[in-house]
Amino acid sequence: MKKLLIAALICGFLAQMEAQSVWNYLPNAPDSNGRIDDVFFLNSQLGWSADSGGRIFKTTDGGATWENVYSTNSYFRCIEFLDEN
Repeated sequence: MKKLLIAALICGFLAQMEAQSVWNYLPNAPDSNGRIDDVFFLNSQLGWSADSGGRIFKTTDGGATWENVYSTNSYFRCIEFLDEN
């Protein structure tokens, strides 16, 4: 019975999180020759994306525009930052 209750609580929490998520189409997504593998936002305006071509893009306007801030020959699978610096 405890396992069923825990599972129900987890499902309820996940459903609530999904209901709060809002996805928007970004017509000006980063110009990536490879595939965009991860996108990370610190807040509603400041975010980064990483692609399979070894590039990191940054946005300061919620994704309306993106700037290539780093390039290498490495493959980036995921990206995350602690703060804006």
